[in-house]
Amino acid sequence: MFIKRLFKSILKYKTLSLLSLVISFLGIIILTLYISYERSYGRFIEFVSLWCMLLAITGVLSLVVFISRDRIKEIGIPKVNGAQTTEIILLINKYFIKWITIAFCIATHIAWIALNNWLRDFAYKTEMSWWIFALSGIISLSIAMIPITWQSGKAATHNPVEALRYE
Repeated sequence: MFIKRLFKSILKYKTLSLLSLVISFLGIIILTLYISYERSYGRFIEFVSLWCMLLAITGVLSLVVFISRDRIKEIGIPKVNGAQTTEIILLINKYFIKWITIAFCIATHIAWIALNNWLRDFAYKTEMSWWIFALSGIISLSIAMIPITWQSGKAATHNPVEALRYE
């Protein structure tokens, strides 16, 4: 209150009518700056994560297109011999499931070590559960299998005569 009266008495003698006195705690000012920084940082992380997922899905899709064109004869011969479309889709999907599982095992091991080292320095300890890693693996596999199954379905329904025409 004393500060406001002093400020008003100073303003009586000077023509600083645009200047006003705002009294607040420093902790509140720092908290608002921290919250706005955390929100903008969180939005940036969300954007980068979504961009990386889109880039990864595009890479998987292009890899499936390349593999299905490279293995066109391997797809065409069982199709001519009477294989169903689901069998050919499973033939292509097995190849990718194997590589996704290997990549998941490597990434889980690295993430486990990195998170243990990071969480070790906190005052309040928390335990990492195995189901978090299992859930992330299932979600990653299902997201990766959507374009793989879609493209292998296109390759399986393709006419096998065109693939084997020059053999």
